[in-house]
Amino acid sequence: MKKLLFLLLVPLLLTSCNAQESKAKKETVKEVAVNEPEVNVKVNKQYDENGNLIAYDSVYVWSYSNSSGNPVDVNTDSVLSRFKPMIDLDYSDYFNSHHNDYFGDSLFYRDFLMPDYFMNRWQQQLHLMNRMMHEMDSMKQSFFREEYPNLLEQENGKKN
Repeated sequence: MKKLLFLLLVPLLLTSCNAQESKAKKETVKEVAVNEPEVNVKVNKQYDENGNLIAYDSVYVWSYSNSSGNPVDVNTDSVLSRFKPMIDLDYSDYFNSHHNDYFGDSLFYRDFLMPDYFMNRWQQQLHLMNRMMHEMDSMKQSFFREEYPNLLEQENGKKN
């Protein structure tokens, strides 16, 4: 009797766990669907006078409107062109120099014999890069608050 009860309860418990997992997956799919890109595929074919295919070209384009899926009424190129001087002013050394050159570094010779030299250097650079990206995001937000205050209000209203 105990074996029969055990055999009936085990499948019930296993299926209840699966049902909970699929519910979580469905929620994830809904979240991802909002951020799906708009896909546009264009295929160009050229034929000769006999109907033979002589040229084939295709263009695959995908684009996002924004994080909420609604289009924004602003010219992105002009926003970026106005923002670029701020980045150039504060980060010109980083983007225009070759300071990541391992072999030009005077410390290269001291640490080079270590088995994880490049990994350690990469981790150091990753930390600096993360800090720089946070600073740049803050600059971008400040730029939008000053130059495009209505755009931020519009985006915040859509999220709520």
